[in-house]
Amino acid sequence: MVQIIFLISLFKIDPNPPIIDTFDMLEVNHKCNEYGVVNMNQVIAWDWHKRHKKFHCQWWKNMGDSAKEKTKEGETEWMKKRRAIADKIKDWETRKHFLNNTPYMGEYVGGKYAPVKNWRTGYWEIKFDNRIVRAKIFRETHTTNDPEVDDRQEFDTKARRGLREIKKTQLTEQWEEWQQQILNLKLSHP
Repeated sequence: MVQIIFLISLFKIDPNPPIIDTFDMLEVNHKCNEYGVVNMNQVIAWDWHKRHKKFHCQWWKNMGDSAKEKTKEGETEWMKKRRAIADKIKDWETRKHFLNNTPYMGEYVGGKYAPVKNWRTGYWEIKFDNRIVRAKIFRETHTTNDPEVDDRQEFDTKARRGLREIKKTQLTEQWEEWQQQILNLKLSHP
């Protein structure tokens, strides 16, 4: 009996295959302030609308601090560049404003929500929470405005399709219950 339980635990059968959401384009957008310092990294999923003849946002996610990595070398280099620029600014208020708005934020490294090219399927994919968000087109942009917020003015957020809801199937619930019974050894022999 113990051998059977051990064998079953070795072979993890996933009754919940990942949900795949396909869009026309994925974009990693780095929103910068007026001095070019990145304030926010976000991933945006766009769909092409024939009637409007342009892409409209369907889903977005703030990549947060998972997309940045702070290093001592990077901070030292940033401070040197920052000081060189600040020394050229003659107006004290402008210089103070520049120094207050240009802290070291770290280097962009991608993180959990960064799209990765799947060469087998030809899609750019983001994998998280038993889900795959994918698109054939990928672009990376640096902007001073937020493209997702700009799109809200033209395309209502209620019209966005977003990501599909993950629902547990009855098979999944039965499988999880069965696994718990095995772990608790509450199964009886026939």
